[in-house]
Amino acid sequence: MQLHGRDGSELALRPLRYRWPDVRDDPWDANALIVDVRVVSGHGAWHVEDPCLTVFEAIRLARWLAAVAVGDSRASAAGLVEPNIELSVGSLTAHRVRLRATVELESRPPWLASSGPGAADLTVDLDVERAALVDAARDLADELRPFPLRANDPTR
Repeated sequence: MQLHGRDGSELALRPLRYRWPDVRDDPWDANALIVDVRVVSGHGAWHVEDPCLTVFEAIRLARWLAAVAVGDSRASAAGLVEPNIELSVGSLTAHRVRLRATVELESRPPWLASSGPGAADLTVDLDVERAALVDAARDLADELRPFPLRANDPTR
């Protein structure tokens, strides 16, 4: 899944593998994914491989992107258990949406202080066409095919 903002900003999330491929009984660990996170912002570009999504969260994220694409006003934020990446809707027009991606903890760029005074999270605003969210939702769903849900979603 990749989103390109009008100003050159980008956010890409691509599931790479299960974090614990042999775990089957614990729903959290069995569904934890290592994700390639790529960000381009006015501050710089970076990528990290991080266990920031579970399969069930990635499925919900794809559904959330599709809901935002059709203007669902209830789709205000895509909260994830690991708070490394938070997506929310800043504004929504007939053809465009401004998504705000906040990158925290281990997913932050290496040039930001990681803890203590001065530690900061990075926020990237992505002004994208609503149609691009449909593509991103479909792409994420496609990228999840090799990673079936291996235990029930404990958040349902």
